[in-house]
Amino acid sequence: MRIIFLWLQRCFLPLWRQNTDQNQGDKRHFYRRTLCAEYQKKKSMVKNFWIIAGVVVLIQPSLHVVLVVAIFTTFISFMYLDEC
Repeated sequence: MRIIFLWLQRCFLPLWRQNTDQNQGDKRHFYRRTLCAEYQKKKSMVKNFWIIAGVVVLIQPSLHVVLVVAIFTTFISFMYLDEC
């Protein structure tokens, strides 16, 4: 089964993403920071930000609250993921 998985991986994944055993990828590729464990933890935290924002929107379902929460959460998400 592992041989089939490796074959499919080589056929469909780009070269920089094929090395999933070490989860490192190509050292010169610009997406390298998205493969590290720290960035994955930050992505998980951003997901929690959006879940909390969704709960707030469900509690106060008016248009101005939805817009303010969405814009604020987008700003916080980009800010949090960009600090490296």
